[in-house]
This record gives sequence, structure tokens and C-alpha cells, in this order.
Amino acid sequence: TTGGSEGVTVKIKGNNETVEISIHDDLLAKENKEELQDMLLIAFNSAVDQAKADREQKMGAITQGISIPGM
Repeated sequence: TTGGSEGVTVKIKGNNETVEISIHDDLLAKENKEELQDMLLIAFNSAVDQAKADREQKMGAITQGISIPGM
């Protein structure tokens, strides 16, 4: 699953393990530190949200709408 904002991309697995972070070269300048931190936060949250949605969709297909406690 991939989430990101302009210039920053984060890829995570369904178990929320981060597998890749991509940062555009223009964001690596010291004067962009605060902007980069904000973009990383947005990218991580977006990736986690997308992984959760993917997980729920896949589990829904497996359980066919049956509610399983703890899942």
C-alpha cells in the first residue's frame, strides 16, 4: 500500500510494516526540514489509512460480512 503527498511516498505492508520511503531531492535541503517533516507525517498517515482500508476490504471478502470478534 502506498500513501503520500507531493514529493514524499511511503509504502507499507498490511501489517503496517514500512517497506519503502521515497523523498524527492528538492525536499532534502535544510531549509525544507519542517516541510519535509509535515509531508512525511501526511504520507505515513495516508499509507496506514490505505493499508487499513485494503485489509478491511480483503477481510470482508473472506468473511463475507460475518462479524468475527477481535478482527
